[in-house]
Amino acid sequence: MSVERKLVSWRLSLWWMLASILGWSLASPLGLTGDILVNGSIAVATGGIGTGILQWLLLRRLISRAGWWVLASSVGIILAGTTGCLVALIAGIDAGWVVGVSVYGTVLGVLQSLVLRRLVMGSNWWVLGSTTGWIMAGLVFGLVSSILDPSGRMPPVVAWAIFGVLYGVITGPVLVWLLLHPVPITPVEK
Repeated sequence: MSVERKLVSWRLSLWWMLASILGWSLASPLGLTGDILVNGSIAVATGGIGTGILQWLLLRRLISRAGWWVLASSVGIILAGTTGCLVALIAGIDAGWVVGVSVYGTVLGVLQSLVLRRLVMGSNWWVLGSTTGWIMAGLVFGLVSSILDPSGRMPPVVAWAIFGVLYGVITGPVLVWLLLHPVPITPVEK
């Protein structure tokens, strides 16, 4: 496994943000259904899987075996969604969303860092970046949805695009920094 370092540049951060915006804003509304707990969980699952696929399109030229990113993202978002729903049910939906968003970012970050661990030094920083991205994006998403749009008239595409922007702005630079610090290749691996 290796990183194509010559292809890594800070422009990747902008493409990463675009993939995050498109993934969350286009795929999340596909999952909108009934009640808030089911509705939110399915929307997050479809958005996470869609975003993971778009992120893979960027990563496949940069890292070997990038297909694992889609699997890690899909499994991570489903595990995180299940855990987040349980937290929301136990703590109450209003109180549980903060913890739930933190759980989403951490679980997803851990699984995605497993893809990065043999490729980059300090892959555990991805867990912190993912968790921070989810917390900040979730916080603004919640504020925009409840305070700035109390009537609920904002199209879901717009709300999820806001989530994607913040998630991409936070995680994109972390990814670029990690990819610029690949694990040294030993002579046996060449």
